[in-house]
Amino acid sequence: MSIMPRRPRLDISGALHQIMVRGVDRVDIFLDDEDRHGFLKKLGELIVNSKSQVYAWTLMTNHVHILYKSGEKGISYVMRRLLTWFAIYFNRRYKRSGHLFENRYKSILCEEEQYLLELVRYIHLNPVRAGLVSTLRELDRYPWCGHAVLVGSMSMGWMARSVSIKELQTGSRRRGVSEARAVISFRSIEELGLATAEIARSLGVATSGYLVQPKLSKWLIEFLKGG
Repeated sequence: MSIMPRRPRLDISGALHQIMVRGVDRVDIFLDDEDRHGFLKKLGELIVNSKSQVYAWTLMTNHVHILYKSGEKGISYVMRRLLTWFAIYFNRRYKRSGHLFENRYKSILCEEEQYLLELVRYIHLNPVRAGLVSTLRELDRYPWCGHAVLVGSMSMGWMARSVSIKELQTGSRRRGVSEARAVISFRSIEELGLATAEIARSLGVATSGYLVQPKLSKWLIEFLKGG
């Protein structure tokens, strides 16, 4: 049986990626707040050093989501150092051995930067989907998600603030953006079980946007699957 080689990543400066990192066999990779603080501190150091940008992030129990634009040193510079450091830290702290993360990190190239606001919204809804918070008002104060930075309830100097809370609440009416917002709202209702009015206020859409799931580009389908 032949084994197909891994396809090389597109790792160029300025490329926008959704990154997902999961614990091996879906084990928890954050056992307490000290683990989460350590991960974010190291991520911040590497983002500054590589002159990269992070637009959205969420720490879940056994995985991480990051919306990342690579800098001069590329995506691998940040992710290899971050995951190697955290695996060593975690194994030493909890007296374990072996791999901590599942294979290599998953990276989805987001070719359409016009969807940036929609991708930020989608990633920041993950704590709601998992039941870690029950309302969007709680999400405003949740410390393990970049949404709290955007609304101003938490400070994090390394996170890009080019996306404002006003933009997240209003957004664009361009066709491509409207279609992305409609499908994200559709998925929010379908998967998160939230009230239509609550999601509509968050995404800046009319409730009629929930009625039809638009046809998506290939990369956006992959993004939503990875979410």
